[in-house]
Amino acid sequence: MRNGPALFAKDPTIRPPTLEHGGDIRAGRRKIARPMSTKLPLHIVLRSSRAKRQWSMLRPAFAGRIEQKARRLARTFDVRIYRYANAGNHVHVLARARSRPAFRSFLRAFAGVTARIVTGARRGKPIDKFWDRLAYSRVVWWGRDYRSVAAYVRQNEDEALGRRPYTPRRGAALRGPPPPPRWVTPWGRHSSFRAAPRRAARVMAAATP
Repeated sequence: MRNGPALFAKDPTIRPPTLEHGGDIRAGRRKIARPMSTKLPLHIVLRSSRAKRQWSMLRPAFAGRIEQKARRLARTFDVRIYRYANAGNHVHVLARARSRPAFRSFLRAFAGVTARIVTGARRGKPIDKFWDRLAYSRVVWWGRDYRSVAAYVRQNEDEALGRRPYTPRRGAALRGPPPPPRWVTPWGRHSSFRAAPRRAARVMAAATP
């Protein structure tokens, strides 16, 4: 065994790669690029506190059109949707994009068309801000992390459609399952806290145009 720093010793010059972006993450702080990888899925959440009663996204007049638009835009921008759930005042999408520009275009178009469907906004008839914050997203590792997030999106769908009782959630739990520990990567646990961030950052940088 080679000599080196103590197990999980933290180097202040090394920062594990950030997996989350948007929502209330870094609210009021300097903007940074949204983390993503073309080889890993993203869990996306768009939330609107205005989407209730006549503006609920679950209304029969809206729900089908919103999902249809999401899947049509996914085909247009080469985004694969693995799971989708409309919970009335927020939407979950578990998807993977082939490139950063494609993902950016998909997210912008979907957020815009959904707001127009619900509010009836159009050119010459603007509506105040519909979405609460920037869309939340988190990079999802394949395997246990993916299964956990997929089950959470399915839970939201079942609760919205009345197939299971609603489980109250608050704070960070509204975003879904938390990311794995920072030293866990798609390739398993590393014996050194120093190695995991470096390797994850290299792979994500290489995979993302």
